[in-house]
Amino acid sequence: MIPRALTPAAALILAATSAGGHPHVFVDVALRFESDAQGRLTGVEVTWSYDDFFSLLILSDMGLDPDGDGQLTDAELARLKGFDLEEWPEGFEGDLYIHAGDEKIAL
Repeated sequence: MIPRALTPAAALILAATSAGGHPHVFVDVALRFESDAQGRLTGVEVTWSYDDFFSLLILSDMGLDPDGDGQLTDAELARLKGFDLEEWPEGFEGDLYIHAGDEKIAL
């Protein structure tokens, strides 16, 4: 006979299912503003630095750094550059918007 205290525990264990959740990606962002001789804004450089876990997933998914030494070759770096810009829908301008007053500045 199963002791009464174990019956609820057994029911919980038998009814347990896996928990699901979407992965979180942590990003550090840096902006560098470029200007001309008159001080007018001519460009914005955006740098995204992904967290270690997401970076590892990207390297694995893209088959980069197969020897696992943490050093990417020039060819691997070239493949990695801009990887996160390739699959945007046509016409999508990204998530950076610049306005001068009420006027939107095209990037």
